[in-house]
Amino acid sequence: MLDTCEHVVDACASLTEAILLACAGVTVLATSREPLRCSAETTWRVPGLGRTESAELFAARAKSARPSFELTDENAADVDAVCTRLDGLPLAIELAAARVAAFSPVQIAARLGDSLDMLSSGNRTALTRQQTLRAAITWSHDLLTGEERVLLRRLAIFAGSCSLDAVEDVCVGGAIERHGIADLVARLVDKSIVTVDDADAGRYRLLDTIRQFGADRLDEAGERDAVEARMLDWALRFAAAHDPDTATGARERSLARLELDHDNVRAALDAGLRHDAQGALRLASTFWRFWLDRNYFTEGVRRLRAALDAAPEATELRMRTLLAAAALELRSGEPTSFVARARQAEELARRSSRAPFAADVVHRAGLLYVAGLDMASFETACEDALELVAEGHAPVRASILHAWSIVPYYVGDYGEARRRLAAALETLAEVPADEPPFFEGATYGFVVLPEGPQGALRPILEETIMLFHRFARAQAEAYALCNLATLERSDGRRDAARTALEDALDRFRALADDAGEALALTGLGNWARSFGEPEAAIAWLEQARELRRRRGDRRAVGMTETDLALALAHSGERERARTLFAHVRDRFRAADDAPGHGGALVTWALAEERAGNLQRAAELARGGAEVWERGLRGHLPGWGWLDAADIYAACGELERAHASVVRAQRLFRRAGDRRGVALCAAHGAAKPALRSGKDRPA
Repeated sequence: MLDTCEHVVDACASLTEAILLACAGVTVLATSREPLRCSAETTWRVPGLGRTESAELFAARAKSARPSFELTDENAADVDAVCTRLDGLPLAIELAAARVAAFSPVQIAARLGDSLDMLSSGNRTALTRQQTLRAAITWSHDLLTGEERVLLRRLAIFAGSCSLDAVEDVCVGGAIERHGIADLVARLVDKSIVTVDDADAGRYRLLDTIRQFGADRLDEAGERDAVEARMLDWALRFAAAHDPDTATGARERSLARLELDHDNVRAALDAGLRHDAQGALRLASTFWRFWLDRNYFTEGVRRLRAALDAAPEATELRMRTLLAAAALELRSGEPTSFVARARQAEELARRSSRAPFAADVVHRAGLLYVAGLDMASFETACEDALELVAEGHAPVRASILHAWSIVPYYVGDYGEARRRLAAALETLAEVPADEPPFFEGATYGFVVLPEGPQGALRPILEETIMLFHRFARAQAEAYALCNLATLERSDGRRDAARTALEDALDRFRALADDAGEALALTGLGNWARSFGEPEAAIAWLEQARELRRRRGDRRAVGMTETDLALALAHSGERERARTLFAHVRDRFRAADDAPGHGGALVTWALAEERAGNLQRAAELARGGAEVWERGLRGHLPGWGWLDAADIYAACGELERAHASVVRAQRLFRRAGDRRGVALCAAHGAAKPALRSGKDRPA
């Protein structure tokens, strides 16, 4: 057996070859940080310890440092966090456990941000290189060639795993030439400095402790600024390649691929904020839809705000980023903030000399006003946007006309909504087929249908209303058809609704558009539920959910699961429906998604009301209305309170019903929803309040 061969690897290799040639049947076991590269050598890389083994080693060494230490239910999670952060490395775990003499596991976990300093003293009788983690890593570092050391310190700039292409873009320069980087990476893998994170995907990473060591060397070499600049350039190219606002990005975009490099993009953003504010703004404005689709709303808002604060210049890039920040603030339920940002973007756009760009920004801001202000503000924004482009620029006009149809749909004027949708489809036909994505995605995702007891109208948030994605002509036409189908279903036109959905589904499939296909399937599922075919609804909705799961769009999955839970309730599978409703509610709540959270509660209320559980239904409807009112303006909160009023009245709780309908009427008036105001006026529980002029909250 030969141990610790790495510092005399050539001599060990020669000795091993000589032994094997002279002694038949002899097997040599050698430990080394890199292969000996002898003939017939079999290499087995020693992995880090598993979670159980790591915890056991920590407990044993901690007990040596403090005999009273015990691994308990109370400290197990903190011990696990320490071992996970240290990648299961036995020496690192032993050094961390030795700190139990002075610190609790939770204190150790909190201080591992600089684990090389935290784990700085070990067994005095151990070899010098094993007394501290820094010494152990320095031992390996000192055995590297000069080029290997340069690459190691530059690799420390990556916060997560990285691809070889990224390494070549970021780590090149000076002594490191691009064509030699692949060989250097392979050598560092052989020497157990770089870990292969995913061989099939070609992903590499540094263990956290080695990354910290490399970062110190990067600072000592004075290279951090230059490497961070290359990191930002790489991140900008990476984000642009997955930007759905471009034809190529829309086609090639992969949420899974973006997730793999999310930590690296975060690091690039942080670097940009320190050195290149405009670069950071460009990166945030290109990457933001990843945060949208993966439900990272809070992080996205924070990072977009930081980028906007760092780059206050009144540019078109700033206007686009303001709208991005407003979109994520809407999802997070921050109405004051998202309206203010939309208004700022609109004000800046109206000064632009580029009329099509200005019109595009103005109508996109207007869409936000539906949820944050009132119908009139949105209507005015769309009308002003149409004036800006007059009869020219079909792409922007088509998008505006489509968005403009939302107002009459929401107030129940289906004839006018149908006319505006038809105008949008006619204008779309004028748009060149190869026009880059231009069409602002919005759905008629909020429906008011006679699905309550005895055909009473009930609100259901079936789909994300503001998609905050843009589409090319072929997709735009299919999206418009999905909205036409919702309109026809709301108007009781069963066959026309299904025809439009099937047309949209065929178009999406021809385009190999999984997201669009899932939207059309979800529409078919909701159509089937509305017209008394719950089993067909479940089948279509389960297909849609699977497509959305594969894409990784978490919010879209949640919306489909809300619809699926309602279809299950309609089919009589009430317990399964309740389990799914609770799951969706918790997921939306964890994501700080106020529209989705409120929608899940209001839809669940309908299911319980149909099951005869009126008290539970009233609690859910009220809860949904409160979530909507905290996180939104517009008409949705009014519908939540009107729903609660109906259910309270059915429960015989007339005072609560009266207070709820008064509250609903006030919200409808503020939102400019004429239909909602009229329904409140006709509501039995509201009549005393109307005569006496009372207007008190529930």
